[in-house]
Amino acid sequence: MPYLAFCQFGGGLSVELGAGATQLYGEMMHKPLKFGYHIGADYIVIPFMTVGVQGMMGRLAANDPMGRMAKNNYMGANINAKARLGLLWIDDKENFELTYIREHFFRSLIRNIYVGTGIGLLRNEIDANRGTPNDAHLVGEDESSAVFVPLNLGIDIPFGYSISGPTWAINANAQLGLYFGDELDGYANMYSRHDDRLLYFSLSIKKSFLNRATR
Repeated sequence: MPYLAFCQFGGGLSVELGAGATQLYGEMMHKPLKFGYHIGADYIVIPFMTVGVQGMMGRLAANDPMGRMAKNNYMGANINAKARLGLLWIDDKENFELTYIREHFFRSLIRNIYVGTGIGLLRNEIDANRGTPNDAHLVGEDESSAVFVPLNLGIDIPFGYSISGPTWAINANAQLGLYFGDELDGYANMYSRHDDRLLYFSLSIKKSFLNRATR
């Protein structure tokens, strides 16, 4: 009976722990890089397609020449789905194990490039210098929360192979968080033309469990 050959990281379930740089796009000109980290889990529903959860924490900051300043300690979580390029070619082979072990490393990398999206919630605790409270340009909240949509682009770099697939991987990911609100920076500008955005560039280590060869 033929095996379904795929070089996706892991078997049925993988967990990851990572950290990286954050950047806030809101009302203010200067957007210094800050630090964030996350923990997540992905489950393979079909080869090269996963669903998962992610918890995240970190810090955001922004300032401008007008004297406005904000520091945001945020927490959040999201559910997401990811689709990898391996979906574009899945081969049926007689000898899965030999095919997998002999897979060229570069081809394995290409298969594991992915895009993804999901939905989640962010909670913000903000320290902001708003100046005059009666100025409509400087109105905001120190605590807020809203829904956000994470857009992910990344790659899993597998290593530590078992007979059924890699047991470890390094993940590089760029996430754009589309925040459904205008107070990631603690300011609600009545003239703002867009909601705030969060960028998170991360590296993480992944470990797979429930490894298996799929028949």
